[in-house]
Amino acid sequence: MRRAMDETARRRLKQLEYNKEHGITPKTIEKRISDVLHSIYEQDYAENVLEDAMKEKDIKNLPRRIEKLKKDMKKAAERLEFEKAASLRDELFRLEQLMIKAD
Repeated sequence: MRRAMDETARRRLKQLEYNKEHGITPKTIEKRISDVLHSIYEQDYAENVLEDAMKEKDIKNLPRRIEKLKKDMKKAAERLEFEKAASLRDELFRLEQLMIKAD
């Protein structure tokens, strides 16, 4: 553990010297959570889900599926199955986005 901490300190010192020599001031990356969640990958996925649902003519069943997912998500959270609840929440979000795009 001591070796790892010493190596980290050595690298940090080396980086600070390099930054000072080249006039670099480190700056924190600032991103909103929504920027990450609404990435291009998420948008592409939503588009594919929409196309699949349109093909299956499943749009009219979405409100019922959304309500069932909400109930299942709450039950999972009550049973402390947080990973399952989070997965259901993500699916719920996708279906709600699908409803918005379908309108």
